[in-house]
Formats: sequence, C-alpha cells, structure tokens
Amino acid sequence: MSTLTSENRITRTLIQPDDVGSTLSQYLGGKPAHAILFEMNTFRQLDSYADAYHGGQWQFFALSNRGVYMAPIGEGQLTLEVPSNHFTGSMSFDAAGIVASLFTLNMLAWKTNNDDVGESFYRLRDFACAHAEASSILRAID
Repeated sequence: MSTLTSENRITRTLIQPDDVGSTLSQYLGGKPAHAILFEMNTFRQLDSYADAYHGGQWQFFALSNRGVYMAPIGEGQLTLEVPSNHFTGSMSFDAAGIVASLFTLNMLAWKTNNDDVGESFYRLRDFACAHAEASSILRAID
C-alpha cells in the first residue's frame, strides 16, 4: 500500500475538454502521438475487459504528481474480467478507468521506450494505491 501522508497526498484535477490533447501530450513525453495512442488504447482496454461497456463520454484527470488518467463517465459499477490476471470484479467507473489507463500506459511504455510514459504509469499507480478501491485496482492489474 501507499505510504502517502496528508501532506503529500496525490490529488486530481479535471482537465477541461479544450486542454485534453495538450495536457496529455505534455504529461506523456511531449509527443502528440503519445496522447492519441493513450486515448485510443484506453478506450480499447476497457472495451476488452468490461462486457457491459459500450462506449460513452470520458473525463480526463491530471494528477498533482504529474500523472494522468482517463475514466468513463457513469454511475454505479462495471464488472471487469482480466483473464490474464485471473481477475473478475466490480468497481466504479473511475476505478475501471484507472485500470484501463494503467494497462495502456504499461503497453505504451514498452512500445515507445519513452521514460516519461513509463513514469506516468508509476505516478498513476501511486495514485491508485491511495484510491478508495485500491485493492480491486491492484488485483486487476497484477
């Protein structure tokens, strides 16, 4: 679990729609292509792990530790099934977005060999460790 104290707690800020591309690019190594790949692949990740997810609107968040993630907008729970990790469980739309973003950041870090993308994975993971649904998020990605 995270060792964050209230003084160094990671917070999130909603990225305004007009700023999504530039903010994602800035946090993912300064390359617009990384921002596009992050967004497209995060949609695909959730689509592959949540049978009940059929598209919709998303929101994007910047983290105070320079991490970033995106989450679908919705109420209630989504059931995720990650066969490679033997995980099946329900979680909020926010937590599901964190899971999908973490999978995408991991994949992009390997594909791009970009340190900023790799660091973004660890920054989001640090945030996930302090999330109310940390246990489910970590089980889903491990």
